[in-house]
Amino acid sequence: MPTIPPQESWIPNWMEEGAYPDSERTPVRHWAWEFLRRNVEYRKLWQKIVAPVFAKTPKTSFLGDFADPDTMQLFEQEFGILYGTPPPWLSSTAPQFTSQHRIRFVQAVKVDLRPLNWRADGEPYVVGPEELDPYCACAWFNLSLPLPRQLKAVEKLLKTHIKNLKDAGETFPWHRANSAHYRDYLRVLDANEKKVSLSKIGKKLYPDSKNDLGEPTGKDLVLADLKAAKLLRDGDYRFVAAFSE
Repeated sequence: MPTIPPQESWIPNWMEEGAYPDSERTPVRHWAWEFLRRNVEYRKLWQKIVAPVFAKTPKTSFLGDFADPDTMQLFEQEFGILYGTPPPWLSSTAPQFTSQHRIRFVQAVKVDLRPLNWRADGEPYVVGPEELDPYCACAWFNLSLPLPRQLKAVEKLLKTHIKNLKDAGETFPWHRANSAHYRDYLRVLDANEKKVSLSKIGKKLYPDSKNDLGEPTGKDLVLADLKAAKLLRDGDYRFVAAFSE
């Protein structure tokens, strides 16, 4: 039977850089998982709903075997992941992540189609309103017409809109795609969870930082890292995962 180690045993020692995934060789999808598995609400939901079933599941089982449709839908809606993957599982080194056990995030592109069995003479099929992220957009396609021209037109419209957003002063979240810093972000998250002071973290991660007038201190740099790391942990990992599609 699979066993789930306590959280203290799978959170790396933040002081050891080599205990974390390699910044250059780790796939983007795995970085997304590293942030999600540190999400407190994800861990609570997994422990409450999946853990009791997972403990009775053979080691050779596929991830989806211990997740009923309702559970899978819940994790998909709440966290954008298709299965309730065990938080202790490492992203890049654990043998569990074979072709059958790979992490599967919900795709960033969403499609809403009228069901094939929808009665033409019945009630009209209505797509419910949904609050859009500032960086999301909806586009409608006519499936009875050729798709290439429609796709090209939508791409042009979206690029124009992106330019307009930038011209209006809109900034796109840099932390979402800055994978070179992901390892330090994880270290800061883990240290912060262990109640390590920002000053101590700064001395370890930024030993060359100085307190010269106008220059950020190690503590300042760690504070910025922690802000970005929390955003990634608490939701922006979805955008990181989208880069691997």
